[in-house]
Amino acid sequence: QVLTDLFVALTVILAMGFIPASFLVYLVHEKSTNGKHQQLLTGISPLLYWFANYCWDIVNFLLPLLLCVFIFLAFQVMAYSGDNLPAIIVVLFLYGACMTPLMYCIEPVFSVPSTAYVTLICLNIFTGTISTLAIA
Repeated sequence: QVLTDLFVALTVILAMGFIPASFLVYLVHEKSTNGKHQQLLTGISPLLYWFANYCWDIVNFLLPLLLCVFIFLAFQVMAYSGDNLPAIIVVLFLYGACMTPLMYCIEPVFSVPSTAYVTLICLNIFTGTISTLAIA
């Protein structure tokens, strides 16, 4: 049972590692085509720019989160359903809420969207897997 739960955790990490990295593709593309610069020149404050991006990314994160919760409920995995389900939902939501700003902080490093996407997918999966295996 412990091995099954560990396998499920690693699969969820693999799946959820793609989502925050995908938020960066649009931002890097916008930066490389000067779309961000144009928006800031038209009078949008930087705070509003980043807040709007964050809100949109959180809304986009909710769909995979709900799909993941639905899969947990459908397969009745003991570690991820029942009494543990509210904690799992909170942890997954906080993962998205925290990883999104982290991806934003890494945005200035990249100028090619595909390079940013692949690099951050690898980084997310590596750190998630290592931290899970360290705890297990």
